[in-house]
Amino acid sequence: MNVGENQILSQARGSLGLSTLQEKVQGIPPAFLKPLMKKNVFENDTLTFYAEVFGLPSPEVNWFRNKTQLVADDRVTIERDGDSISLTIQNVTRADQGEYICEAVNYVGEARSVAVVIVVSQEVRFTPVPPAVSHQHVMKFDVEEDDSSRSPSPQEILLEVELDENEVKEFEKQVKIITIPEYTADNKSMIISLNVLPSIYEEGAVDFVTQEHDDLKIAFEVTEMPPRFINPICDMESPEGTTVMFECSLMGIPSPIVSWFKGDRKIPQNNKKYLLELTDQGVYLCKASNSVGVATFAVELKVIDKPRFVTVIEPVSAAVNDPLRLECHVNEDTGVAVTWTRDGKKVHQSMESKLSFEDKVAVLEIPKSKLKDSGKYVCTAANEAGSSSCELITYLCFGFPEPPEFLLKLPANKFLKQGESLRLECKVSGTVPLKITWYKNDAKVTDGGNYRTSFVDSVAVLELVSTSFEDDGVYTCEAQNDAGSVSCSTTLTIKVAPEIVWSPDQVLTLRAGDNSGTLTCGIIGRPLPEIKWYRFGRELIQSRKYKMSSDGRNHSLSILTDEQEDEGLYTCRAINEAGEIESSGKLRLQAAPQFHPGFPLKEKYFAGAGTSLRLHVVYIGRPIPQIMWFYGKKPLNPSENVIIENTESYTHLVVRNVQRKTNAGRYKVQLRELTRLSFCRDHQSSLCLSTTAPLSLAKMCALVLLLLMVKKSSQVIMTASTPSPVIRVYTSS
Repeated sequence: MNVGENQILSQARGSLGLSTLQEKVQGIPPAFLKPLMKKNVFENDTLTFYAEVFGLPSPEVNWFRNKTQLVADDRVTIERDGDSISLTIQNVTRADQGEYICEAVNYVGEARSVAVVIVVSQEVRFTPVPPAVSHQHVMKFDVEEDDSSRSPSPQEILLEVELDENEVKEFEKQVKIITIPEYTADNKSMIISLNVLPSIYEEGAVDFVTQEHDDLKIAFEVTEMPPRFINPICDMESPEGTTVMFECSLMGIPSPIVSWFKGDRKIPQNNKKYLLELTDQGVYLCKASNSVGVATFAVELKVIDKPRFVTVIEPVSAAVNDPLRLECHVNEDTGVAVTWTRDGKKVHQSMESKLSFEDKVAVLEIPKSKLKDSGKYVCTAANEAGSSSCELITYLCFGFPEPPEFLLKLPANKFLKQGESLRLECKVSGTVPLKITWYKNDAKVTDGGNYRTSFVDSVAVLELVSTSFEDDGVYTCEAQNDAGSVSCSTTLTIKVAPEIVWSPDQVLTLRAGDNSGTLTCGIIGRPLPEIKWYRFGRELIQSRKYKMSSDGRNHSLSILTDEQEDEGLYTCRAINEAGEIESSGKLRLQAAPQFHPGFPLKEKYFAGAGTSLRLHVVYIGRPIPQIMWFYGKKPLNPSENVIIENTESYTHLVVRNVQRKTNAGRYKVQLRELTRLSFCRDHQSSLCLSTTAPLSLAKMCALVLLLLMVKKSSQVIMTASTPSPVIRVYTSS
């Protein structure tokens, strides 16, 4: 065969089924004569792909796994012999799973062959197969007595199983058929048993050939089969913010019920789609069950997070012509790409700038720095999940650096009320970069929580969002550079307004015979508050009657008295620069009940029929005694016409619509001390009614005048309109 410069005689071969052609062409694009096939391979086994590719000129062939080009190494072997090509991978791992592409390219065109590889755990290889399913068919052979023929031997009986590609189920394609022939007892029949077993993960097909004697077609149906995974799930990695899907094929009769779990938690069935988060990472379990059995398969999902910088980078300074080294630490380096920029412009690898990224440390080195190398450097680390950046500021100077110096120092002392915010600031000069550090009582203060720090335009600032008693202490600002360091301090004192720890008893009772009592309360504050005691708004002073004491927390007032006039409300008031507060308690003296001598009752009272009788009795006694009113010997109880009002100093009786028959007579009031039931006092009065009908004003005045003429030659009218009788005196004309 002669090939000219512009003439190529090509002959198609193999499965192309083409005749010899003579064409005037520039070349033939690549074509796969034997494409790649899907592979299922166990872990630690060997994966091998064979293919044939044709093209003129002979194409260049490259292999890819998950879009990443494969390169020959100790584990990967790539071979080519003419049109035959092969790829071999030893000791297969889960990472070798995925989509494989064989790409053939020449200047005329390109061709690709794609196959999927599933890596299966070794555990699956040793998983017990489900019980065999058998079907029996009896073949009968008629043998004549004088016939010299013989029955076929088991070795001569071969079976052909026909499966309709359009009707057969997936699992029926993946079976292994074993024949077990045996004769019946009379040797006239033979029983052939078919054992149908799963043949998962076996490649190729089984051909059944018949001899030229009898053919036998046997139809069988599997009626029960426990769940079994055909294509197991493999571990997956996916970036945060993407979507993943677990898919697996399984078989089983009846159809299995499938449930998914993450850990011990069942995942509900819904169509909700969402983006991956870091919390989605973990082990997922697929559980398939039917009435025959249960099968499970676990897969691990790893969510790839974007790289993050783990250290805070301080500004860097150097002298011109000195080496400059910038480095950043990230938490991940697998699949991470690092780039550097200076003042927004990308820094490339060169003799002047050396870039490296090893052991999670990104480094930019400038062997001999120049003044133009000053500026803001940004290191960016990125992977398929995202990116993060870190800023570094560099300063380059000539000559010797100047040490830091405070142009504005902190005040010597600082006072604040509790709850107020704090701002400390000082101004610093010196050769940059300057490193500012804050301390509280020699402990370093860091940003976060209640603290905020900044250093802008040579001003260092420390802020406390809210202050409390625990923030007391000495605060120090330290400025440092390569030439030295300097510091200044302030003492912070938090003033706390007075606060009541406990209050005095609401009521302090002195029993009869006691001659002193003490009211105590607990009040704290910073600075220590000034304590004062008051009674009804009047300040008390230290005296024989009043004794005051305080230890800074406990404050007491002792009262030496047995006089009831000292009863009342006593108040403790605490005052300091941050505020004031007060707490009060009552002093009460016990005394036996007795009628007040200054408010005696009359022996007799007169009232007109149909009017109201009012009796007012003032008493002395602590605690409040039991008070009872009697009409004759009959106790009086409140009713429609009887009103009884009792207070801590008096009792008041009102009888409405008085009548001679029902209300005239002797009234008595009784005081009984509750703690001493045997002690009581009585007071009696009489009520006299002059008529059964209401008296006119003139007749009432005359009647009262007649009763009182003995004592005074004036006209007197007594009315009962207040708790105590009101006396009005009119001079006769």
